[in-house]
Amino acid sequence: MNFGFSEEQEELRKMVKRFLEEKSPESEVRRLMATAEGYDSAVWDQMAKELALQGLGIPEEFGGQGYGPVELYVVFEEMGAALFCSPYFSTVALAANAVLFVGTDADKAAYLPGIASGETIATVALTDDAGLWDLTKTSTTAKASGDGFVLNGVRSYVTDGNSASIIFVPAMTAKGLSLFAVDGDATGVARESLATMDQTRKQSRVVLTDAPATLVGVEGEALAGLETTLQVAASALAAEQVGGAPPGQVLHLVDHLVAPVVTAARIALGVLVGHDRGHRFAHRGARVVLGRDQFDVVLLTAPLSGYRLLEFGVEAGNRHLGAEHGGLPIK
Repeated sequence: MNFGFSEEQEELRKMVKRFLEEKSPESEVRRLMATAEGYDSAVWDQMAKELALQGLGIPEEFGGQGYGPVELYVVFEEMGAALFCSPYFSTVALAANAVLFVGTDADKAAYLPGIASGETIATVALTDDAGLWDLTKTSTTAKASGDGFVLNGVRSYVTDGNSASIIFVPAMTAKGLSLFAVDGDATGVARESLATMDQTRKQSRVVLTDAPATLVGVEGEALAGLETTLQVAASALAAEQVGGAPPGQVLHLVDHLVAPVVTAARIALGVLVGHDRGHRFAHRGARVVLGRDQFDVVLLTAPLSGYRLLEFGVEAGNRHLGAEHGGLPIK
């Protein structure tokens, strides 16, 4: 197995790194942290027109470049290293994926080209004041009104909520959890900036009072797509954090995370990949997932967790050793 980046991906990394070295020095990061918007609109436009970064992971049929998650996470890693201030995470990792995983083809055609071109800044308002991540307990409600819907509720900790021209809001209808698009400047939408520890990523509280909204996807069927969106976004955030962490610190995390997980799993499940091999391959897998120079598809498809690192290690060991050596796949 080859877990290295391709030549094209490495060229992408170099291009993004050069751009961010010029546009995101420490002085500019500090300046943008002190602004209400938290980003430079001219740089945002340049990212879209010259580098096509906003559309990198959007299918070509909807105005994007059609690349996969690996290329996106290369970009997120470099943005993390540069402490880049922009609504890129909200727009690309959250909003674009929400449309891709929840929306119909008509929805994708309506929203994704604007994101890809940089004209649309968007976000997803995931939680209420309680900050719960359980989407089945969403407190915001939606009811039919004319040809559309109106939304009522409060969404908190909305990343780039004040800058977004479109806010995608999960809300409950009589049919279940659904996703809606709300114009950020619409009547019935009140946005308030929140004071946060990390001012490189702005957060907002959004109050919806009979706010007009457009259904995205099928009413009552948004849960699975939103959960997938959260997983992909968590992986993007992990890539960003890897970019911002010194390599030695990353490997220190690996050493302290993986060994206890594998040891506990041995106690619960027995020897997984033959005595010391489980730890060795899980450790190798974790280094691949967390290392500054390499990623694996585990990072691209699920939130980073001890279980996932363990699962990757076991699967890698089984592929390498074969079942005859005592491999025990995790289902």
